[in-house]
Amino acid sequence: MSTTASFILFGIANEYLTRKVFRLVFTPYESLYAIFSPYIYHQSSIRHAINELYTLGYIEKMNKDGKKYISVTKKGVAYIQHEYSYLLSERIIDTTQWYFAIFDVPESKRTLRDEIRSELTNLGFRLWQRSTYILPFGIYGQKELTKKLTNESWKNHLHVVTVNSFILGETPTSLIEKLWLNSNNNTNVEALLRESTKACDQLTKKAANAYQKQAAHIKIQETLKTLFELIQQSATEPFVFSSGQQILKTVQGIVDTLQNAEIQNP
Repeated sequence: MSTTASFILFGIANEYLTRKVFRLVFTPYESLYAIFSPYIYHQSSIRHAINELYTLGYIEKMNKDGKKYISVTKKGVAYIQHEYSYLLSERIIDTTQWYFAIFDVPESKRTLRDEIRSELTNLGFRLWQRSTYILPFGIYGQKELTKKLTNESWKNHLHVVTVNSFILGETPTSLIEKLWLNSNNNTNVEALLRESTKACDQLTKKAANAYQKQAAHIKIQETLKTLFELIQQSATEPFVFSSGQQILKTVQGIVDTLQNAEIQNP
């Protein structure tokens, strides 16, 4: 699935993460454009993403009273609930236990070496020493990680061990600081959430003029895009933000605001 399609599906279906009972909700195309256009995606990109989601069976399209609507299918709901379930629970990172991934691939097999490096990085590992990548416990269980790293072409090249103590040198705290916290994009999540709240208030103020509303609209859509990027990043990186539920609540508030606000061009 493309990033655009994934973002749009999350934008219109994220509430299913907190709903107990499935119910069909119809979303008009106008709402999609209000949420994502024009400062995140052009309307044509939104339509392409909708067609992609329809082909995958995640949404249904329909016409009613001359208007176009979409609804998220049970398959789409199941995807959202599985893909973003980590937002609903507090992830406990255990820095007393670590995975060490070590590989030794000759220069003649550079493509294989790059493939292993890429997969380890995608899973949240960080390079500590040459050809040695590390990750604290808490993101994956051993069975899950074994499944993700099992590849016949990597056999006899990649080795993963668990370590539960550091005798000399760097401490777990210093490793977290150096390899994860300092390597992130340094987005101040708390400041971002505060700015988002202010922009939402500005957009819904009746006294705000057209220029103020447009500025708030731009800010809110930029924030929504940044939050989605952070949500994707946090799937494998444990220190992007502290509370997934807080992020989810903010996203839901932004989506509601953009759908309901009257935005006029200055």
